[in-house]
Amino acid sequence: PLTSTEGTPIMRMGITLANHLAISSDKLEFIKDSKSMLSISDTGDINMTGKISLKSSGTQNVCIGIDNSDVGEANIFIGVSAGENAVGLDGTGSTAGFEANNIAIGHSAGRYLDEGGTNIMIGVQAMQCAASGHPIGLANIAIGYQSMHVVTAASGNVVIGDSAGIVLTQGHYNTCVGHQAGDR
Repeated sequence: PLTSTEGTPIMRMGITLANHLAISSDKLEFIKDSKSMLSISDTGDINMTGKISLKSSGTQNVCIGIDNSDVGEANIFIGVSAGENAVGLDGTGSTAGFEANNIAIGHSAGRYLDEGGTNIMIGVQAMQCAASGHPIGLANIAIGYQSMHVVTAASGNVVIGDSAGIVLTQGHYNTCVGHQAGDR
């Protein structure tokens, strides 16, 4: 049976003190092998021991944020609307060799990702594209606010800076560094 040696009133559910759920006035805590594995305080603080495993309806995608897409495979979408309208090569979410291994971090980064793989998009609206149906391309790196914002079918580019390469379309193997670099 469960017993308590603490002074704070606690409700415990489980078979032993080594493995149970404890609920008190200031926190919810999961105990496994006498160790706190997860606790949530009354102030909203979350402490966890172990790893977080996120499941996805796509194939090995990680999606953190609101309105993220979960198509393709091995993509990471972090931020509100990051990869939101991503579609696969055939427009249905089928990868067919594309839409894989992308990293989009930031509000609307890679929002309309289409026919793009191995791209890195970091920043608000980085490689957002104007709308779906425009292929992004392969192996691009866009870092900065609206970097490669309206990209179309461009591959192998490295663009770093606020609005750098903002209208880069169908360009390959360009390097643009700095505020609005390569914007015309």
